[in-house]
Amino acid sequence: MSYNKQQSQQFWLKFASIFSVLTALTLVVIKLIAWLISDSSAMLASLMDSSVDALIAIVNFAAIRYILTPADDGHPFGHGKAGSLAILLQALFFAGSAIILLVNGGRQIVDPQIIQSSTMAITVSIVAIILTLALLLVQRIAINKTASIIIKADSLHYRSDLLLNLGVIMTLVSSQYLGYWLDGFFAIAIGIWLAIQSQQLIKQAIAELMDTQLDATLLKQVTKLIRQDAKIIEIHDLKTRQSADIQFIQVHLVIEATTPLIDAHEIGEQARLRVLTLLPKAEVIIHLDPS
Repeated sequence: MSYNKQQSQQFWLKFASIFSVLTALTLVVIKLIAWLISDSSAMLASLMDSSVDALIAIVNFAAIRYILTPADDGHPFGHGKAGSLAILLQALFFAGSAIILLVNGGRQIVDPQIIQSSTMAITVSIVAIILTLALLLVQRIAINKTASIIIKADSLHYRSDLLLNLGVIMTLVSSQYLGYWLDGFFAIAIGIWLAIQSQQLIKQAIAELMDTQLDATLLKQVTKLIRQDAKIIEIHDLKTRQSADIQFIQVHLVIEATTPLIDAHEIGEQARLRVLTLLPKAEVIIHLDPS
């Protein structure tokens, strides 16, 4: 990877993470004001979601800065595990928000409260949609430049936020005609959704922290690329793991025992380069065994 390309990737990683933090904090402030005035459970649901977004954005910002730190003597494989720890923290934030929403939504259903200043709450939701669209545009550029797993996950969540804000608008409008219990029902629905998200994030973080091998499809593609050279008699002990957006691959290649050392080295090097065409950031270690 060229120096200029690496600098470009680092710039977009940092810029996207900073933009995400600023956007999330702005949404928290305006939604907090709207909730305090309206006392809407739907707006509280949106506020909780944005609060989680802000915490996640801050954690991701710190994690990205740490991940970009070069490997050192204490961490020879880099600092990619920081991303898995960030995801685990995200899961805890989701779980806490889910509990708050379930309790508040239940209260609104049992004892519905009149929503005050619903027009202001709707306006805030529209502003939130505009800011979210701007953030998604920045994140899309950053993903194209860096292929960052952390930004991809953050972007997917903000896409769902668009539906959440649209749902808040629909709830605030319809509750005035169908009953204010609908406001609490929406909060419970979002609480359940956040709980499901928390479970999925925990599974993802544990899989990465436990060094689970690459998925079966990707593993099959890697194996096929390695086997392309007819001089490779067989391969064995293929071990893989993922850390942030870097894949670590280790494999033994069996070649003819009479192959000159320089030719054997070239066979291994070409196998490594073929894998990098599929996974450019991968760290590939080739062991050569005589037949």
